[in-house]
Amino acid sequence: MSKAIFGALSAVLLVAAVIGVGDGSLSTTSKSVSTFCAKTDYQADCERTIGSAINGSSSPKEVIQASFQAAIDEIQAGFHLSNNVSLKANDPMNKAAFNICRQLLEDADEELNAAFSETHDLQGLARRTDDIKTWLSAVISYQQTCLDGITDPELQSTMKDGLSTAAKVTSNAIAIVDELSSLLKSFKVPINITMGSRRLLDDEQGFPSWLKFRNYLGRPWKAYSRTIVMESTIGDLIQPEGWMPWDGDNFLDTLYYAEYNNRGPGAGTSGRVNWPGYHVIGRAEAQKYTVDSLIQGSQWIKYSNIRYFGGLKF
Repeated sequence: MSKAIFGALSAVLLVAAVIGVGDGSLSTTSKSVSTFCAKTDYQADCERTIGSAINGSSSPKEVIQASFQAAIDEIQAGFHLSNNVSLKANDPMNKAAFNICRQLLEDADEELNAAFSETHDLQGLARRTDDIKTWLSAVISYQQTCLDGITDPELQSTMKDGLSTAAKVTSNAIAIVDELSSLLKSFKVPINITMGSRRLLDDEQGFPSWLKFRNYLGRPWKAYSRTIVMESTIGDLIQPEGWMPWDGDNFLDTLYYAEYNNRGPGAGTSGRVNWPGYHVIGRAEAQKYTVDSLIQGSQWIKYSNIRYFGGLKF
């Protein structure tokens, strides 16, 4: 009971720290860092990185900014580390992987700075929580993709150790933003998202800029990459060739990419890549990758009361 009361009181204090009185504006009442870090997966890293930046306690806005800045600092350190470690790469594949890694870390830095730019207005940050969480999640994905491309065990281990804190503090930043947004919503602070308020959409028609880039169903990052796209609706944003190589001709004969009975303007296979490992499969082959055949779903999913298709839909 005492824990429940303490948790509720902490929530009230945290909301009191960010909600203004009278006009619904957001204020900067001081609040302990430990309250913000309580919901994170890596509390020790959270309190260490944020506490050292703001000396133990500060306003909610400064705590969030410190969490983002910690991630920015770690990503930039990872970028410099990749420059140094890449000098030890002796083969073309790993040299190319480090080039891609540096680009990914630059992209991660851009995403973090985009998120940081939203922290100057907490009410605006609350309205754009989903966008910010998407940016931060992308940062974690970029880090993992960087590591996946490095095949030399020693070099990969060095980079993994170097990016470990970056992943943790980015995860913490997501948790802090999520907790703040949840508390604001629970106390009925209006967080309305309209087409006009979504500043991410620069185009007057409301379409995000990433639709202008070339998109593919996938690319082989590993020697035995396996992907089956079946009975799906594929939009026209997918390029006619469908798939993109990872590093020249590497893995094109060991991968297994397949398509079956897809729909939509991007589903045509006549212009697809001509790789040894790419296939347009028939019904019998596609059946092997259904829920019932691949993971024996009929034997256990039914007990969870979740609706699912055991076989092919069409």
